[in-house]
Amino acid sequence: MINKDVPGVIGRVGMIMAEHGINIAEYNLARTQSGGKAMAVISIDSPPGDDAMSALRFIKAADEVKLVRL
Repeated sequence: MINKDVPGVIGRVGMIMAEHGINIAEYNLARTQSGGKAMAVISIDSPPGDDAMSALRFIKAADEVKLVRL
């Protein structure tokens, strides 16, 4: 996930995952500078459905949300 570095993004991601019954295993976050761009790599225990992905993309601060399967 690429997003603006603003308060509330991590909490919103957590709430969306919980609402869809998805457990977060790891949440790794990096940013360019305070208030700049941030990138999160979020490891989850089960794949998100289309509704969860849509909800993540609907987060106002989100610029890009991608699902990567390893």
